[in-house]
Amino acid sequence: DFLAGLGHHGPDTVIGLVPNLVASRVANRLDLNGPSYAVDAACASSLIAVDRAMSDLVTRRSDMVIAGGVHICHDVSFWSVFCQLGALSRSGQIRPFDRRADGILMGEGVGVVVLKRLDDAERDGDRIYAVVRGVGVASDGRETSLMLPGQRGQALALSRAWDMAQLDPRAPGSIGLVEAHGTGTPAGDTSEVATLTRIFGPEQGGSSR
Repeated sequence: DFLAGLGHHGPDTVIGLVPNLVASRVANRLDLNGPSYAVDAACASSLIAVDRAMSDLVTRRSDMVIAGGVHICHDVSFWSVFCQLGALSRSGQIRPFDRRADGILMGEGVGVVVLKRLDDAERDGDRIYAVVRGVGVASDGRETSLMLPGQRGQALALSRAWDMAQLDPRAPGSIGLVEAHGTGTPAGDTSEVATLTRIFGPEQGGSSR
């Protein structure tokens, strides 16, 4: 009865066991001929996917790229690992950038974007929702531990993105919205606030805006 309640079960329904097959399935159904692969960079996976997509567009290896992030895998081992790391909220509530923050909560979701070079999108009459002018990625190296992110890597990633966009993050009117990671962990939030202040805050001795 349990197996019957699961519905159809076959080779086409278990592709989640081999994550790259999800990308291959999309390419198959949409008849895409470019590179098809999955990347795993934890919380930064979709960022890396967009970074790789932009690289292919800039070098003209591809004229259109579908990139995104997927997290729909909540099994016992996944929760067990995060419990052992002390990352899950013991109160059952996530409070990013709050002094009461005690950990993260997990969610499931899928987010996908279609990327093209701006000139091509305008030529083709596409509906353009946003223009990505810069992207930056980095790591902390040996500076910190797994659960204690450092400011150096975060600041380097942000600086690279603004440099690529050829914009000054401190110039008046340069920022409309900052979307933070906001893990809701004391160490993560503290590091991120310090990084945002370092990149977007006033120069030492200057006046705040």
